[in-house]
Amino acid sequence: MIRTNRAYMLFRPKTLLTYGISVKTYNIAWVIKEMYANVMVTAGIEDADVVITAPFQVSGASALTGIAKAFEQASGKKLDEDAKKTANEELVFTKALGEKIGQDQAAAFMRDVKEEVVKKKIKNPDDIIEVIKRIAAEHDIELTEAQIQQIKDLMQKISRLDLNLDKINKQLENINKNVDDIKKTVKDNQGILQKTSESLNSFFT
Repeated sequence: MIRTNRAYMLFRPKTLLTYGISVKTYNIAWVIKEMYANVMVTAGIEDADVVITAPFQVSGASALTGIAKAFEQASGKKLDEDAKKTANEELVFTKALGEKIGQDQAAAFMRDVKEEVVKKKIKNPDDIIEVIKRIAAEHDIELTEAQIQQIKDLMQKISRLDLNLDKINKQLENINKNVDDIKKTVKDNQGILQKTSESLNSFFT
């Protein structure tokens, strides 16, 4: 196990049947484990058990620098500087978006946008904006024009990185299951609230 500031990292050998990224957090207020996992694959980190902890409540936005350093020390692999910088920007933006729309929803939304951009190798700014707006609608998220432009700029940087969708899915397999469960719960709850509202309206009319 390697410690760098408040980030603790334990690596699993690739020869084991287990693989991918798993994250646990303690005393981290605004960055959830799904956010960390999403940006770790952007940075090029893989096959790692990560514990991010602090002695008291902190936002957690600066932890990625320590995680990347720990990965480089443990693996002997130098991460691409552009990838690390882009991953940090992704984390900061996702955290900020999470403060507006909810952490889980922000993590799932940003993951879906990134995966589509990587999968279809989208580089054209207008095409990226179209993807952002469509996926935002699918997640029932209202974005400002400034937020759309920020995401577009970020996704353009991500599109220039050497990312592979199959590798992303493999690394995030366990994390994605949690996010998909959250998305289903949100959708189910929205349906329940809608039915309840309709019942109340019919009762009082």
